[in-house]
Amino acid sequence: MSSFQTLFTKMEDHTLIITINRPDKLNALNQQVMKDLDAVMDRVYKFPEIKSVVITGAGLKSFVAGADIKEFESLSKEEATALAKRGQDVFFKIENSPKPVIACVNGFALGGGCELAMACHFIIASESAVFGQPEVNLGIMVGYGGSQRLTQRVGKGRAMELVITGKTINATQAMNYGLVNYVVPQTELLDKAFSKLRVTHERAPLSVGGEVKVPAHVYWGAQTQRSIDNFKIAQDINRMPKEIIKAFAYLKKAAALTNMDAGVLPKEKSDLIGQVCDEIIAGKLDDQFPLVVWQTGSGTQSNMNLNEVIAYRAHVIKGGSLSDKEKFLHPNDDVNKSQSSNDTFPTAMHIAAYQILTETTIPGITALKNTLEAKSKEFMHIVKIGRTHFMDATPLTLGQEISGYVSQLSHGLKAIHNTLAHLSELALGGTAVGTGINTPKDYSVNVAKHIAKLTGLPFITAENKFEALAAHDAIVESHGALKTVAVSLMKIANDVRMLSSGPRSGIGEIFIPDNEPGSSIMPGKVNPTQSEALTMIAAQVMGNDVAINIGGSMGHFELNVFKPVMIYNFLHSARLIGDGCVSFNEKCAVGLAPIEANINKHVNNSLMLVTALNTKIGYYKAAEIAQKAHKEGTTLKEMAVKLGYVTPEEFDAWVIPKDMVGL
Repeated sequence: MSSFQTLFTKMEDHTLIITINRPDKLNALNQQVMKDLDAVMDRVYKFPEIKSVVITGAGLKSFVAGADIKEFESLSKEEATALAKRGQDVFFKIENSPKPVIACVNGFALGGGCELAMACHFIIASESAVFGQPEVNLGIMVGYGGSQRLTQRVGKGRAMELVITGKTINATQAMNYGLVNYVVPQTELLDKAFSKLRVTHERAPLSVGGEVKVPAHVYWGAQTQRSIDNFKIAQDINRMPKEIIKAFAYLKKAAALTNMDAGVLPKEKSDLIGQVCDEIIAGKLDDQFPLVVWQTGSGTQSNMNLNEVIAYRAHVIKGGSLSDKEKFLHPNDDVNKSQSSNDTFPTAMHIAAYQILTETTIPGITALKNTLEAKSKEFMHIVKIGRTHFMDATPLTLGQEISGYVSQLSHGLKAIHNTLAHLSELALGGTAVGTGINTPKDYSVNVAKHIAKLTGLPFITAENKFEALAAHDAIVESHGALKTVAVSLMKIANDVRMLSSGPRSGIGEIFIPDNEPGSSIMPGKVNPTQSEALTMIAAQVMGNDVAINIGGSMGHFELNVFKPVMIYNFLHSARLIGDGCVSFNEKCAVGLAPIEANINKHVNNSLMLVTALNTKIGYYKAAEIAQKAHKEGTTLKEMAVKLGYVTPEEFDAWVIPKDMVGL
């Protein structure tokens, strides 16, 4: 059980029971009731384990506020306005909840309390309950929709009677008016609620292939439920990515607009489809998309998941019930009009891929590149020893070394940008095999324009729909660029962790931030954790590329049937790279600093400075100096003078590390 300031909640058999305490002071506490209810309803929408809701009062003795009319009339106009507006926002969430909400009323349900009860899908009242909806404070409650639900439930005449006269009615009268669904003894309120929920927890919509039992509180239908039942594969970890669901919402809205423009879909239906799509894009219906990646290779079941949720949610918005046999919108005939899974899923793939690259991946890489570019300029004067084959080489500057990383990332960004043109081509309008059967004239061009306008991205219709359905070379090409970036990041992150190794018994030439303790047993140890995370990301992206390459090769005849796994891995890679670069940048790259004492020590101890003598005494004599100095443990200068190949003055004039870096 969790508590808020004005209510308690607990779960029982997948039902959230919300118990509202009776406020002693209506004004202040009723505001808090609405605030707390708002927070709880957000959880109802978010968590799929909550399948239904029961709202009642403390100890079943009251509902919201056991208040009399005088308390309402005591509010100022401003207080009443604020209370009414907050209340209406909460009531909207309750009445539009995808899960059944039952009100159990035992006591007074007046004004806002009555309004809250009416926002619920069912009202069960005890024999002693009292209801009323008085008009107070110059009609504030009415002005914010306070009488609209009452009118819908009891009719205009009775609603006006209750509102204007301030009349209150008992539970039996309320049921006769149509305001209350059931009247039971006070001790049976919750039992009746749970009995009602057991009946509504399943429904059986008709579909091609026969009847399928579907949970009563969900917006999906038979096609979605069959996929849930038939593909019980990693359902807890491998759901269809939200980016694809959002992309589908864009294309479904665009298709509805295009069909309306073409005169094949009424405006009311188009508007409802668009309204639900906006809810999906906003993330309000995330729990209505339970399907996994491991399904049909065309993504048909996810397409139908969208069609069903849009159709049935729209029906509820229009005032219908999920249990209605006939719905205002049909998933196939209306929501899927002029479409096929074969062209919608690849369209969603391209929308999702383009969006994540431009919104997450490219900005993340760019941020890291910019930081490294600034570090390169800052450290351009710091001469350090170079290394090839993990062995000493000739000097360069730390800035030059980092400039190589900058160039890698710049080329990677260019490669990604070069793939966007192909990703901007959309398959929508090709329908089943690319011919565009069952679409209005100019549909493919117009629907792409709508998608471009809705997303703010330069999408166009694909020049060749047969390629767009049967092959996914654009995804393969674009992920190839991501793999290239992953290769670059592997090199960069490895260099950073090796250059920072030690700090006293390794290379130790650069400092990296101490973000967290590195060992549970070795005190004070700090590890290059950001490098480790980034290199693991790089390895994952390279693995994802293998799956995408295999998937891309599975375009048999007119349709590729590896679509879900291809886009799943693509989105995984794109997000990992974008987020990984941001993390590495903020927690490591920004804090990189040279340890100049170690850098200078390594430069002065390096045998490869002898390379500067090649043009003075020849390669073989220079090699002899290096080999004997290493064997005998002397410096290069000491050995060069000992062998008689140079004088001390010549060595100092010719072997100058800063003159060896090409600046």
